[in-house]
Amino acid sequence: MARRIALPRRTTPGRVFFGLLVACALPGAFLGLVGAAESGLLLRPHEALPGIAAFALVFLFFALPAAVCLGLPLLWLLRRLARESWWAFVLGGALAAVLWAALVQAPPEDPAAAGDEAATWRFLLAVALPGGLAGLGFWLTAYLPGGQRPRRTRRQASLEGEPPAV
Repeated sequence: MARRIALPRRTTPGRVFFGLLVACALPGAFLGLVGAAESGLLLRPHEALPGIAAFALVFLFFALPAAVCLGLPLLWLLRRLARESWWAFVLGGALAAVLWAALVQAPPEDPAAAGDEAATWRFLLAVALPGGLAGLGFWLTAYLPGGQRPRRTRRQASLEGEPPAV
């Protein structure tokens, strides 16, 4: 029988803070990487990396208010519902990004695309994908590596036939 890896249900405030920073910078690094690929700079990484890092840093400052205003309440809600899985954070990040974009800026409206629903869906997809990536980055940073593993009780250890953790 396959043994499941127990991931921590709770994480420390420091890991949450670091996870918020990573979640805010990761979409910027991804979009900077896409921009470098389109301009052909990936063939010269010594020229592309400073631009990608600068784009991630600028994106961090614009995404941090969204992470604080929408991401932290979403984290609280997911903890209350006991839904702290990677897919919940990906969907939550995408939803938070779309909500934040709707609050800050309306979808681009140009006269050529008036009445074009595809432009609105492209805008929502362009916002939701980096938001989902941010949610995944937060989960990987705050929940996946190490963390606080739940301690096994003596009863659980005796039922499994192993000595209890000290």
